[in-house]
Amino acid sequence: MEYLLYTKKLSVRVSSTSDEHNSMETEVTVNNSELTIYYNVVTNELLSKFNDAFFSNPSNILAQNICTVYDPFEIALSRNRIQDQIVSDHYFSTRIKGCGNPIGDQKYSGRCWIFACLNVIRVPFMKHYNISQFEFSQAHMFFWDKIERCNFFLNGIVSTARNGESLDSRKVMHLLKNPVEDGGYWNMAVNIIKKYGLMPKLSFPESYSSEDSKELNCILNSKLREFAIVLHDMVTNNDTNSNISDQIEKDMSIVFRIVGVCLGIPKQTFKWYYRSSANEPLLHCDITPLDFYNTMVEPIVHLEDKVSLISDPRANNEFGRLYTLDLVGNVTEGSKIARNNQPIEVLLEACKQSIARLGEPVWYSCEVNQRFSNELGLEDLKLHDIESIFGTDTSIPMTKSERILYHDSYPTHAMVLTGFHEENNEVTRWRVENSWGKHNTNMKGYLMMTTEWFKEYVFEVIVDKKLLPQCVLDVFSQEPIVLPVWDKLADLIS
Repeated sequence: MEYLLYTKKLSVRVSSTSDEHNSMETEVTVNNSELTIYYNVVTNELLSKFNDAFFSNPSNILAQNICTVYDPFEIALSRNRIQDQIVSDHYFSTRIKGCGNPIGDQKYSGRCWIFACLNVIRVPFMKHYNISQFEFSQAHMFFWDKIERCNFFLNGIVSTARNGESLDSRKVMHLLKNPVEDGGYWNMAVNIIKKYGLMPKLSFPESYSSEDSKELNCILNSKLREFAIVLHDMVTNNDTNSNISDQIEKDMSIVFRIVGVCLGIPKQTFKWYYRSSANEPLLHCDITPLDFYNTMVEPIVHLEDKVSLISDPRANNEFGRLYTLDLVGNVTEGSKIARNNQPIEVLLEACKQSIARLGEPVWYSCEVNQRFSNELGLEDLKLHDIESIFGTDTSIPMTKSERILYHDSYPTHAMVLTGFHEENNEVTRWRVENSWGKHNTNMKGYLMMTTEWFKEYVFEVIVDKKLLPQCVLDVFSQEPIVLPVWDKLADLIS
């Protein structure tokens, strides 16, 4: 057998083809065929040209002096935009009462999707039981997600090996790059809730590793890769399903011990006190988290009625189609992601109706760091005057589709819509509950997002299916198109 890739000699000639000496032409001869490749190089002459152009413009020198001392994005904040159109306008014509008490704080963890889900659920729960302040335990969900996520990964290693995927296949490399992480989606939170229920935060409080999960994830990822070696070899060597199952059980016992040490282990039952009226205390003794959800929460909040709408304008991903993600999830036997792709206007209207008609907050995912001031709590396309500082704009000249395709924009964070402001029958801005603590912004844990920003950087919303027209609902009956695990809209949000 002849391996031409390694044994065939190449004849290469390089010549300069530009007066500026920065464009080069390479002729490569392979198997008597010529292939000409053009590329640019950075030459001293070119650098001198750039340098002269930079220092000949006083604006560049001033911008350099300022930006070497201060944050470029803080310097680029548009005073006129802040003063005239944003900061002076915190009034919202429609808002849901009872949100954000207290404002959640995920600290140094990637649990935004958990916080956002529980922040949505607690609003009708608190209203029904006449509770002024309440939080479900985010650490409880985080514990069970870690357990389930590790099991999901190990099963993924086995399934890809059985399908003949090599270790250097794109799919397996993606799995091994980050076996377990904090990020997730709405349906993953629902999977945990339906299997393990809910607890009040006081019954399972935070720990060091729930608030700062970096070290826990590091330990788990190393162990999971170690387990993957054994499992991959077992499948490759045609070991029995029974032996593979036994090995995963052994691995998971170690995972449980690691997670239990770092996060604590939720008790099987807890006590919950609440008052149905001012003079009538009630006590639920020894109730399990799952019973708590099934009897106290589910009758009020019907999670099975909440559906996912995304707006992905890439040409290959048609509107009016249902999509799912390969190898993305947490609970092995849980529901899979089902995303209904619609124009952004459908998402906007559904969010408006959820808040105005149902009084329900909306879970949503977005690219939070674009055109955003954390200190001011503002998300607005005109917030930064980038061009005045750098002589060129960033991000906005690209379309939403181009930003996804070229990895400039994708879901990074989940938050909750709790209100909007409408003028002349048009929603101009949205009130957002975040999970970065009440002292993180000037708006005490809330953000303000313009509708124009929503159109560009919001990707997914979770709304009640009763709000959607039949033509949109019909999409959920389709056989979903499977997007690969490396798709940018498959990145887990944190």
